[in-house]
Amino acid sequence: MTVTDTEAPPAVTSAAPALAPPRPATGFAALIGTGDHRTIGRLYIGTSFLFLLASGVAGLLLGAERLDTSGVDVVGVDAVAEVFGIHAVAGVFLFLLPLLIGLAIAVVPAQVGARTIAFPRAAAASYWTYLIGGGIVLASFAADGGIGGTDADTVALFLAAMIVVLASLSLAAICIATTGLALRTEGMSLRRTPLFTWSNVVAAGIWLVTLPVLAAILLLAYVDVKYGPTFLAGGDQLYLRISWAWSQPTVYMYAIPVLGIVGDIVPVAARTRLTQHRIALGCIGAFAALSFGAWAMPGFNPSLDGPLDLAYTDEVPFVAVSILILLPLLAMAGLVADTIRKGTARLVSPLVWGLAALVMLLAGAANGALVSIDPIDLINTTGQSAQTHYVLGAATLGLLGGIVYWAPVLYGRRFPEGPSTALAAGGLLGTIVLALPELIAGLLDQGALLGGPAADASSGDVDAIEALNIVSLLGGAILALVALGFVGLLLKTATARRDGEGEAESDPWEGHTLEWAGDEPPAITSEAPVYDARHAEVSS
Repeated sequence: MTVTDTEAPPAVTSAAPALAPPRPATGFAALIGTGDHRTIGRLYIGTSFLFLLASGVAGLLLGAERLDTSGVDVVGVDAVAEVFGIHAVAGVFLFLLPLLIGLAIAVVPAQVGARTIAFPRAAAASYWTYLIGGGIVLASFAADGGIGGTDADTVALFLAAMIVVLASLSLAAICIATTGLALRTEGMSLRRTPLFTWSNVVAAGIWLVTLPVLAAILLLAYVDVKYGPTFLAGGDQLYLRISWAWSQPTVYMYAIPVLGIVGDIVPVAARTRLTQHRIALGCIGAFAALSFGAWAMPGFNPSLDGPLDLAYTDEVPFVAVSILILLPLLAMAGLVADTIRKGTARLVSPLVWGLAALVMLLAGAANGALVSIDPIDLINTTGQSAQTHYVLGAATLGLLGGIVYWAPVLYGRRFPEGPSTALAAGGLLGTIVLALPELIAGLLDQGALLGGPAADASSGDVDAIEALNIVSLLGGAILALVALGFVGLLLKTATARRDGEGEAESDPWEGHTLEWAGDEPPAITSEAPVYDARHAEVSS
């Protein structure tokens, strides 16, 4: 019997089971493998606050040490350099700069209309590398390494870990800059870029020409520690060789994104456009250019065995930069004031944070101008410390304000307005109370370094200086309470949605830029497309 074409094929009695799609990773596995820019940003933000604890405790110990100027009794002469090192290194490179990067990774892609950060896996790798490197940095301090440590192996471990941290932060800066430059949505030219994105693009450029220089110095120091003094006169000069990274003018580079945060918050709070957006772009660019300070490091003199040679502070470039950097800040302050004048301002808590940051940044720049004037003689005194605390305090206030403003983007909820406003006022008060007495004590010749090369107070000024140090310590305590209160609000806000407390708020501020646009972004015709679309609907 033959089978014709019309006959049905034999029945299939069984079929291979269909493969089920792989189950998506959840929990810790999903966290490790994430490429989501908001998740990476939140990880950076949360971890940076953990490192702030180490820097804050060290800062309070140094403040307590200054209560009695006759000796070094609280932390001891042998440990004072390490405590200085923890306060500076953890405060700048493990807290402040990662906090900046975390906020930028979370917000910049949404502002430019990108689905994610450029090189998302690299951004994730930068976080995990920063976490591991930062942990080793603190462990090396605890094991008699770090700045001022006496154990050569753990000092070398500190140097290697710091190079890893700087490399991770540089990688994150590349991701942020690439996102702002290459992933902007159609119609968004650089002139229409939101100020926070623009400030992060120019800041990333400054970071990428500064952090590698610092890493190179640390590498030379590593060679010195392992194979004998060759480049930097040994490990005992390490603090003096790298302190330029948080001194004038380099200290300003950590505050560049603050101008973008203020520039984005103020017009939203005032319910109007920012006055002269393009001039604001120029102000931020000029401030960033003047904050480049790798040229202001000391020379590589292997025979250096006394106080740090700060000869560059007498040079024209240092004086010029210290004074000129006031100009873009004043111009930006004028634009902010004019925007508030033209609009109908709402006293929302992000505005209070932003204005407090701008005022403190202006105070820090004015303090820096005083430092640069040679007859005033503030070099190597607490007058320099005051400027650092003003600027870094301003950067911190601005970033906390940015977290409050973009909390609906980051966590789906906004901060409670009353407590947030109270913390902003406390942060402003604490920064003033911390830094202003330091400036006055510097005018009375109090030395910047405990147990190190610095000016000494005359006997007639000791009582006045110790009284000022008490006030300054009080300011540090206020800031510590503000930080603890903010972390509490942050935890409450971040966990509220998971607990089902209330409904998520997508745009509580009536924002102007694309992160507030929702699922249907409007056409880009200006720097404030959501503001344009909202007013077009009202008009129609």
